[in-house]
Amino acid sequence: FPVFAVGEYLKPGANTLTIKAPRMHILAEVMPVYLLGDFDVAPVKSGFEMAKAEADTLGSWIQHGLPFYSQKVAYQRDFSVAKEEGAKYFVHLNKWNGTVAEVLVNGNPAGLIAWQPYECNVSSLLKEGENKITVKITGSLKNTFGFFYQEANNWIYDPHSWNYSPGKAPQAEGYFLPEYGLMEPFELVKVKK
Repeated sequence: FPVFAVGEYLKPGANTLTIKAPRMHILAEVMPVYLLGDFDVAPVKSGFEMAKAEADTLGSWIQHGLPFYSQKVAYQRDFSVAKEEGAKYFVHLNKWNGTVAEVLVNGNPAGLIAWQPYECNVSSLLKEGENKITVKITGSLKNTFGFFYQEANNWIYDPHSWNYSPGKAPQAEGYFLPEYGLMEPFELVKVKK
């Protein structure tokens, strides 16, 4: 994918992106254009517009202005721990959606969570007293690259899945996007032998 820096050319309000290429050239096949940067989006009558919102709070990234985001969002909590002999400690995710969750304890990698029971043993990294636990939820490229305009409940897709697009950008409700994010706070669970 070629990448071009366009930030200095953008202005408040409507902007138009024009792409010119020679006709009938192998490098002139028209593909979707993606605008990347440090911004969020808000739904408008037709499609979305750039906006600023907070994404590191609980709930769906779609509701927090990141419907097309595929990378990581970090969630942090502080826990006061009185370590107990023979006890094991697990970070447990309740309601969440993502491709994988990375767990860090006091900045140190503890492991990944990708399947049930949605927990990670953090016993060896906890210290007596205050501990900062971070969970980084990763989305997927489905929300970045689409397809956006038809229901996507199959387990596999082919190139023909991208063949349909509406005549104009629909309202936000017309996009089919998975809901990624941490929907409920994660917990630190103590298990005694």
